[in-house]
Amino acid sequence: MVKSFELLLVLLIFQTFSLNFYVSGSYEYQLNGVNNQFAVLDSKISKIQSLAQQQGHSDVKELCLEAKDHLSAAIDGWERISKVYKDKIWLASESKYKDNVQDSLDKCGESIMKILDNDHVKSISGRYGSQVEDCKRYYETCQHSCKNIWDWGPPSPTPSGSYTSYNKRQNVNSLRRRSLEGDESDQIQKCPKGETACPISENSIGFECLDTKLELTNCGGCRTKNEGENCLEIEGSVGVGCMKGKCVVFSVQPGYYLSKRINRPVLKRK
Repeated sequence: MVKSFELLLVLLIFQTFSLNFYVSGSYEYQLNGVNNQFAVLDSKISKIQSLAQQQGHSDVKELCLEAKDHLSAAIDGWERISKVYKDKIWLASESKYKDNVQDSLDKCGESIMKILDNDHVKSISGRYGSQVEDCKRYYETCQHSCKNIWDWGPPSPTPSGSYTSYNKRQNVNSLRRRSLEGDESDQIQKCPKGETACPISENSIGFECLDTKLELTNCGGCRTKNEGENCLEIEGSVGVGCMKGKCVVFSVQPGYYLSKRINRPVLKRK
């Protein structure tokens, strides 16, 4: 009896350690994902800068340099946050670096908007157009990813004794879940405009309100209804985002390359 109890205790400790290790790794994965998105945004701005230089548009080039300077400041702050809060992501919003990151990112966005409004860019939109719009979309993805981190809630104990993480916005939605029960058609009307009522699980009568146009784990639809896609489960990916209900891959794991045709990681041939 004593040996059985000791064995059970060891198994529980091992399970808790394993789950905490997995959750900690998940936090670091999320933080690194934003870092990768910043890197992609920087490359998008560089392409516009290169085109501006070719066209002799010094004013557009200066705006690109301005945007890159602000983005560089945001990246610097984010790297500090990633080091300090990689195992306690829910405290990132209280970091002294948060305001620096957010202010710098906002200023970067202002510079990108100035580029969009520039007369040179408007006059030859065929050359600038797609690149500037693409840059703007990546910027919006970066903003959304940062907001997800700022809104992240602390770990919450589950009945099994293990721990799980959740987003603060989802935590707020848990207040709704208690009332979001019954016929599905009724739930759609109870969710805020732009959000979808998704079953919490396949066998649950409870629902949660999600923005499936931006939600990483329910991108394009409710996964519990076999709709949409979980962007975090894309094999070979590192940095991902959800834009307009479609998963977007920003960076890939070693041994993969990013196919521009399908925007998915493809295993390299040996």
